[in-house]
Amino acid sequence: MPQIPFQKLHRYAIPTSSAPQTRGDLDKKIWIVLDSGENGKAQLSLLERILQAVGKSLSDDTCTLLYQQEPFHLSRLMAAHRPKLVLSFGVPPIDLGLNIRGKPYKQVKMQGTQFLFVDGMEKLASDQEAKKNLWAILQKLF
Repeated sequence: MPQIPFQKLHRYAIPTSSAPQTRGDLDKKIWIVLDSGENGKAQLSLLERILQAVGKSLSDDTCTLLYQQEPFHLSRLMAAHRPKLVLSFGVPPIDLGLNIRGKPYKQVKMQGTQFLFVDGMEKLASDQEAKKNLWAILQKLF
């Protein structure tokens, strides 16, 4: 069998994932995942109002993780910190490195953590039906 020189072998880079930018303490029990493009004043104001409606505060009760169009492994963060609830606005499970087959607006429990995947903040701001769906599930969670 002929020998192939090492230099002629095809090489590839092993995909890596970056850590998300966070706001707040990862030891808080509620994590909010937002697309970094939905991080403006209007979107954060809407998120604050949503949380206030269920008796929570964005600054006091949650840690915000900003998804930056590059998948990361949420499970790695969860190994060191144990949130009770992860609310993902517009970021699907696959982009968080999670193998969850949950439907939007349906809570899923995995390893002691509740997950809720909902529409992004821009859609929530303009779609009354999406707001109603979110309100219905948040009432059950809180």
